[in-house]
Amino acid sequence: MTKRQMWTVMLIGAGLLLASCASETGNVVEVDLTAEVVDWTVVEGEVVEVWGYNGLYPGPLIEAVVGDTIRVNLKNELPEGTTIHWHGLEVPNEQDGVPGITQPLVEPGQTWTYEFTVDKPGTTMYHTHANTVKQLGRGLVGPLVVRDKAPRNASKYDSEFTLVLHEIDGLYTINGHSFPATLAEDDSLLTINEGETILARFINAGQQHHPMHLHGHQFKVVALDGNPVADPYSVNTIDIAPGQTVDLEIVGDNPGTWTFHCHILPHVTNRGVYPGGMLTVLDYADHTSFFEGAPAPAQPQGAAPATVPPAAPDTTTAAVPDLDVPADAARPVDGVVEVASTEFAFDPAPIAVAPGEEVTIRLTNDGVVEHNIEIGGLGVFVVAQPGETTEVTFTAPEESGVFEYVCNIAGHREAGMVGTLYVAPG
Repeated sequence: MTKRQMWTVMLIGAGLLLASCASETGNVVEVDLTAEVVDWTVVEGEVVEVWGYNGLYPGPLIEAVVGDTIRVNLKNELPEGTTIHWHGLEVPNEQDGVPGITQPLVEPGQTWTYEFTVDKPGTTMYHTHANTVKQLGRGLVGPLVVRDKAPRNASKYDSEFTLVLHEIDGLYTINGHSFPATLAEDDSLLTINEGETILARFINAGQQHHPMHLHGHQFKVVALDGNPVADPYSVNTIDIAPGQTVDLEIVGDNPGTWTFHCHILPHVTNRGVYPGGMLTVLDYADHTSFFEGAPAPAQPQGAAPATVPPAAPDTTTAAVPDLDVPADAARPVDGVVEVASTEFAFDPAPIAVAPGEEVTIRLTNDGVVEHNIEIGGLGVFVVAQPGETTEVTFTAPEESGVFEYVCNIAGHREAGMVGTLYVAPG
């Protein structure tokens, strides 16, 4: 039997199976998804190339109730083949979306239809399962929520919010945006009134852990990976692993405007500049805070007006007149230092530059996952996807000193991605 004949038999079998498993509700949720390349503004001044569905990053929310049939018509306008996987859903095997295992690739210009009935509620997602390092890394993902059967689309919560966590080109995003763009009311801003109870559905579609922390509240973890938690528990921080979904119940019992953010500090920056990244707020609509223009909090009686304290000394470097620079330290050639990254090391690890010298670090990622270079104290940051070469230019300090540079992705520094930058006369 040829491959074409095999796929024909599988598709006929899939159609017979679907016909015999009619939707319990009789309702069909039909969605057209076009996978395409999009220029996307993550935050003001940061336009990146994403691979999205229907021009969106992340893709559109698909909603259904238990017993519905979901029918998704995929059109591929990407420059390479793709598929859709239904992450967390117990679909028939031939609908799983894994190329070479359950279906062929959907090549550029081709279409493919997925169809299955959902049999339990929960927070899930859909994403590419083709060349996933690149395609999922570029944002080819979307949320999918299945609700209890009756009444249709009813919720026991006053409001619900779906928040997709992801990383792209060194930027950390919630629903495709980094702070302060996350504060748009139609984006990632969580709103509540005193006495209300809301549900926040978090989906980690990225490749890094994100411990999400809410100020001023304890939230209740009510579901993990779309499955109800038998004994819901209250915390104020929960580490959301790659591929995991978490449902959090929040009670409006402490009016104000409260920060909700990832607690890995580089993840709440935009290329090293704080605040940014995975940061949004829980905002009480019936309360006016400083965030919304209320007067600044009163000074303590008799206290002098608040002043900005003097800057703390920079502990990332120290002025050292005579540094012992390693003999194998790489120095710029025509102003450029070439650095290669793999899992998990930099080559070369030591770099030496002259005080006041303008230097370009050219980072080539020879690995299979995203890597970056961050130089603490200098505001230097550059990121490279697998197979990509990127660069950043900066001016070295006028004083001699020693700086550490690292890959700030969770676990990469600990695995060995750390180097030293020496600022010393050549």
